[in-house]
Amino acid sequence: DRWILSRLSKVVRNVDAELRAYNPSAAVGAARDFFWGDLCDRYLEIVKPRMRDEGAAPVARSVLALAFDHVLRLFHPFVPFITEALWERLNAQCPVRGLLTPMRTSPLLLQARWPETNPRWEDEALEADFGLAFDLVRAIRDLRAHHGASPGLKLAVSVKASDQETAVLGRLRSLILHLANLESLEA
Repeated sequence: DRWILSRLSKVVRNVDAELRAYNPSAAVGAARDFFWGDLCDRYLEIVKPRMRDEGAAPVARSVLALAFDHVLRLFHPFVPFITEALWERLNAQCPVRGLLTPMRTSPLLLQARWPETNPRWEDEALEADFGLAFDLVRAIRDLRAHHGASPGLKLAVSVKASDQETAVLGRLRSLILHLANLESLEA
């Protein structure tokens, strides 16, 4: 959750900067990259197991709703009709959004406030740690494809890593096991 919130704050900052620089193509590109890469490709995969756990699901749902809320706000200047329709569905599904306190929402996305960065969410070290984990998962998936190993086959994987990398991989072990569909991971 902290990783996606860090990425979310940064994409808001990036989109803001590109719009101030009169570069709408880069702004929508940054929003798209966050939506498809960070939110859909990574975070949704990360939270799938938590969504099945009634104890962990509410926090995951709240973070996901907050991220989707912000993404719709970022995309609205570029694709207003689609985002307005999705906003209506988000309001119906999750009328109260926010983490510690409810966010201000509106019935129409057109009237919603532009998202703001939240420097308290940003964590460079955490993002670097997750970057290492995602690189390992990508490498394992590439090796599977190259050697024709089924993605459903649980593998035992051993990697050579520095002491610092080994510590990071140890902290994110369960995430890597899940995303790469591994039986075990040794570093």
